[in-house]
Amino acid sequence: MPLDGVLFDFDGTLVDSEPLHYRIWRQIVAELGFALSEQDYRQQLLGRASDQSAAWLIQRWQLPFTPAALLDTRQRRLRQQLAESPPPLLPYARETLDGLRALGLRLALVSGSHGRDVATTLASHGLAAYFETVCTGDLVPRNKPHPDSYQLALRRLGLAPERCVALEDSRTGIQAASAAGLRCLGVRNPYSGADDFHQAHRTFDDLGAAQRWLSDAASAPD
Repeated sequence: MPLDGVLFDFDGTLVDSEPLHYRIWRQIVAELGFALSEQDYRQQLLGRASDQSAAWLIQRWQLPFTPAALLDTRQRRLRQQLAESPPPLLPYARETLDGLRALGLRLALVSGSHGRDVATTLASHGLAAYFETVCTGDLVPRNKPHPDSYQLALRRLGLAPERCVALEDSRTGIQAASAAGLRCLGVRNPYSGADDFHQAHRTFDDLGAAQRWLSDAASAPD
């Protein structure tokens, strides 16, 4: 299987940010007199773009806000938290990036989050230099599960989808990568453990196992 590039999702794949996103949405909803369960977060919001999450919450409880207003509240709180205490890397994240770069593979980051938030966390961990391009949800007309962000990354890399692999931690992300023509490796985390990964090319329990598979694939003859 020829392999030239690896395209990484960010939240829940490289950084352990899902607990932070859940906590912020839960706090906002609690202040309005409602309770967002962890199960609802996992089933309804995990992997969704933040504007889509805001729209779902408004519909769920008939909240007296527009999606833009609720999203503004969430973004202000998120950015304060990111500035004070960025989420940690997931296990094997840096080792995976080091190992794939050592193989000469080209790396891209494809996130549904806003570019400003991604840049803050990348800088806090010193990860920006690993990626040839960073494609975020604010750069495309349609966010995940649509393929737009992956298609943008492929254009920027100048690579065909059949020569690349994506890594995702959610059903929504896997749908986006698959729709762009990419083989997608599903990497589970505590929040996505029960998610539907049937569209994934392979599924792994952590990035270390995914890296070993990618290393073998990159070393295989064309």
